[in-house]
Amino acid sequence: MVDGTYSAPHETIMVDNKTISNPAFLEWKKKDQILLSWMHTTMTHAVFAQVINYTTAQSTWEALNRSYTSHTNARYYQIKHELATLKKGSSSITDYMDQIRQLTDELSLIQQPMTDRDPPTIPVNSLF
Repeated sequence: MVDGTYSAPHETIMVDNKTISNPAFLEWKKKDQILLSWMHTTMTHAVFAQVINYTTAQSTWEALNRSYTSHTNARYYQIKHELATLKKGSSSITDYMDQIRQLTDELSLIQQPMTDRDPPTIPVNSLF
């Protein structure tokens, strides 16, 4: 529903030359409002305040997507920079690798996982 693949049917339909409420729309609206309620209950107060005026799950999702896309892009570059400048220093190899894993996991969380095609981000000299 939030990605537009299950869009709202027409609110009304014509039956015997009369305009009546569309049962398919009523069912869609019920599902949409359940999803919207679930979305609202999982939000912090600050996030909820940003989307309180949106009336459908899709419009709410689109507003959140617009709001957080710029934050995601900034976080992506921040993580890439952290990986490129990470130094082992006096930490154990286990702790160092955990830091790398945590940063690469964060990339996956923002839908930007590292792939085999990515140039090496972690300089070899950072191990010394």
